[in-house]
Amino acid sequence: MEISARHADPLNHKSDCLIVGVKESGKQDKSVAAIDKATGGAITRGLSEGDLSGKVASSLMLHEPKGLAARRLLLIGIGSDELNVEQFLKIGLAAAKASAGKAIKTAASTLGGLPVTGQTPGWAATQLSRLFTEASYSFRKGDGETPKNQMKKLVLLSADRKLLKADKAGVETGSAIGAGVNRCRYLGDLPANTCTPSYLATQARALGRKHEMISTRVLSEKQMRELGMGALLSVTAGTQQPAHLIAMEYKGAPKTSKPVVLVGKGVTFDSGGISLKPGAKMDEMKYDMCG
Repeated sequence: MEISARHADPLNHKSDCLIVGVKESGKQDKSVAAIDKATGGAITRGLSEGDLSGKVASSLMLHEPKGLAARRLLLIGIGSDELNVEQFLKIGLAAAKASAGKAIKTAASTLGGLPVTGQTPGWAATQLSRLFTEASYSFRKGDGETPKNQMKKLVLLSADRKLLKADKAGVETGSAIGAGVNRCRYLGDLPANTCTPSYLATQARALGRKHEMISTRVLSEKQMRELGMGALLSVTAGTQQPAHLIAMEYKGAPKTSKPVVLVGKGVTFDSGGISLKPGAKMDEMKYDMCG
């Protein structure tokens, strides 16, 4: 998905769907009030007739709204003026879910302009980019397969030109985080006979080659044995697949900062306690690599 931030008028921005936040009280912000006026009071009617409560994360999709360049208008309830982090994330997730899996290829949203208590400029853009990227995920083993209904482009409309730089930086960060989450989902969803230790090691090496700030080192069974990793090697003793120990280093922080070490299991299929687990959940043992 291509996500960007832009200073533009929501009324005249062409897209398959315009996404805006609506207050429960009915007293809308200036930009939302302008949209309500352009559509002949569609937002006001939605609230007064009970189609939209305006409570946090409630939603209503309006098709072919008059007065707008967008083909659809997605209304997301935001509750009141004061939003905390949890409420904003619920709003963003509701917007992402309500617009995903439909014939919406392009969308624009003003949600990034909502004030969130204690957060700096660009934070909302980061979270929206992450949530929409994650919502676009669907497992497909063949890279050439593309879901029929998947959003291709999202524009976060910034009402203040002064905040555009922060929003653009937020989009870059959020999109990267979302892409990383989706990549992990893909690896976790692959069948265990495909995503073997060797396959996982290949993916790790590819990341190291792609990003100059990431270095990857993979230990073989022989090297692990020489280092006395008997306990770890015992896990792989029950399979013909060779074991690998993957160590990745990300060097993106100042040299003066202390290193942070994260240790994950990386076990592509755990056969431990196999007799204690119900057959219906047996396939989920491959997710041990995600722990």
